[in-house]
Amino acid sequence: MRVFKREDAYGWVYWVEMHLMMNGVTEEERLMATALCLERKALAWFHLEFESEFAILVVVYRNYLVLAEVFAKDGLSFLASCQNLVSRPWVIDDLDSFKASWAKKSWKKAIIFVDNSGADIVLGILPFARELLRRGTQVVLAANDLPSINDVTYPELVEIISKLKDEKGQLVGVDASGLLVVNSGNDLPVIDLANVSPELAYLASDADLVVLEGMGRSIETNLYAQMKCDSVKIGMVKHPEVAQFLGGRLYDCVFKYNEV
Repeated sequence: MRVFKREDAYGWVYWVEMHLMMNGVTEEERLMATALCLERKALAWFHLEFESEFAILVVVYRNYLVLAEVFAKDGLSFLASCQNLVSRPWVIDDLDSFKASWAKKSWKKAIIFVDNSGADIVLGILPFARELLRRGTQVVLAANDLPSINDVTYPELVEIISKLKDEKGQLVGVDASGLLVVNSGNDLPVIDLANVSPELAYLASDADLVVLEGMGRSIETNLYAQMKCDSVKIGMVKHPEVAQFLGGRLYDCVFKYNEV
């Protein structure tokens, strides 16, 4: 993990929180792992100034609070958004089945149809893709060719990935040589899987996991699409008529997992 040297305490703590979360570090191990990232002047500063801003953040760590809140004072709070999700069970809720499969099997290649730009891709899809890569899965991220509402586009995603990779080509310590970004050939928030780009069709020919994210792609157009491989369809119900059709609540969630 990144060593803290008394500069940018908030930014460092947020980075460490994301690192620990993505690597599955238990709550009991978190404080010890954090302490190991203090050295020299930073360690002495911590002991001498226990009432300092940084020390307060470590106490927050001890209480297992998500520290991403420190930068969300003037904008949308990621933690608050997570806490405001409709409680489980969701209108379609196969999450436990997927978790069971996750624990006992691995996939050779996953195609992930991405959705929104911003926090959705950076804090949602990319950590998931990184975890698949860590487990040895080749990951193909399929993004829209042209802008549509707030969906991330292929050129934007290529740029995001290039900025996140380090000089070794790693994504936060994980080999990202198996990560590909492809143009889906689509320019809408929905998608017809029978009409994707030739590049995506070729890469998907030997995939054993397909993930569709977003209400348009996963719920409105492909909820009942039959796949020849395992599939996950994830989205939030944001239209009243869709909620009524599914027999759920507005802002309900869908997590549909089909294992072949």
